[in-house]
Amino acid sequence: MKMDFQRRLIGSVIVGVLCAGGIVSAADAEKKAEPVGKVASEPAVAAMPVAMPATVTAAAVAVTNTPTTVLVQVNDKTITQGDLDGEIAEISKMMESRGRSGDQFSMMLPTIKPQIIDSLVVRSLLAGEFAKKNITVNNDEINKEIEKIKATLPKGKNLEELLKSNGVSDKAFREDITEQLKLTKLLGIGEPTDKELKEFYEKNKSRMYEMPETVRARHILITVAATDDAAKKAVKKEKAESLRKQLAASKGADFEKLAKDNSDCPSKAMGGDLGEFRKGQMVPAFEAAAFSLKTNEISAVVETDFGYHIIQVMAHNSPRTIPFDEVKGQIAAQYKGRQLQEKAGAFIQDLRDKAKIIYQNGAEPVKPMMMPPMGGQAPDEAGAAVVPANKDAEKIADQPADSAAGKAPAKEEPAKQ
Repeated sequence: MKMDFQRRLIGSVIVGVLCAGGIVSAADAEKKAEPVGKVASEPAVAAMPVAMPATVTAAAVAVTNTPTTVLVQVNDKTITQGDLDGEIAEISKMMESRGRSGDQFSMMLPTIKPQIIDSLVVRSLLAGEFAKKNITVNNDEINKEIEKIKATLPKGKNLEELLKSNGVSDKAFREDITEQLKLTKLLGIGEPTDKELKEFYEKNKSRMYEMPETVRARHILITVAATDDAAKKAVKKEKAESLRKQLAASKGADFEKLAKDNSDCPSKAMGGDLGEFRKGQMVPAFEAAAFSLKTNEISAVVETDFGYHIIQVMAHNSPRTIPFDEVKGQIAAQYKGRQLQEKAGAFIQDLRDKAKIIYQNGAEPVKPMMMPPMGGQAPDEAGAAVVPANKDAEKIADQPADSAAGKAPAKEEPAKQ
């Protein structure tokens, strides 16, 4: 899964929009990549903004809030400043893991705070329904779902490492899985049949499961800032050349360690691994070097707008069609995700319409806005990353587009950075 993991049904919105990472070309960054063999999961429908009912009212803004200050009353339940602070801390950790500074997140916070509060409101409404309908999930069900996710990861990808590199704790991940399983039960969404899965595969084979020539690569990036003068650039290039010599001498044996210790790309958390990518997803200079290398070969230092890269190709794959059995689990997750997307929007809106929701002490409802349809999106490859041509978008998105753990934009890293 391209794990751009969502945090509590809101992370997908924030991460998917703000944390695309990699070295993908500007043109490719603007269009949806054609994912192949990627993890598909259930979308974070609870984060979708919808029209606010007439029963929602806003109260006067408080000057100072304490952790116990009530921000929203949802029927007989309350959402406090402490609840909001906890969510903000989790999302901040995710942003930091993707390269966002504390200052950048602080600038974003006023804009995204209503969405975070809204996700808390939705979770409160759903929690009430789970209790009323006695909807529960046990550890065996949670573990089974996690094993399904692990089974859909590309070779060489580890769920624990993906969670860590995206700043998601195991506790938060299990809580998200639990909520989605409960919602699936509440909405009566069952497992798709083999016939339905095969029909989906045949219908989407050419678009999603026919793979062009690809490479799997890892890299070390020494970032060059736009403000760096010639002297600073020379020092950074010298560092890259030195690292390249070390890698050549060891034939890449210490690549993972050197990447973790020296790379400025978020992929360093995974030893510089960018996953599998096709032509057109990386900036030209990076792509040309990667596709010209033999398996295990170390590149010369490659310069892009991001800085200096040392690349190693780990696998070079010819065009191929991914067989049904290899993606069956991913298709099942996506199939259920689409059903969840279709049913949850109206269900949650109905809960809002019937609820008494009062905002106070500075809390505000999220403003309705147009959102692109998520249900029809194909999931993105787990762990893969692409590097956007816009440096400001530089980060790794390591999760499926519609993932039980969260969402992520098109592959990105050194072109995937």
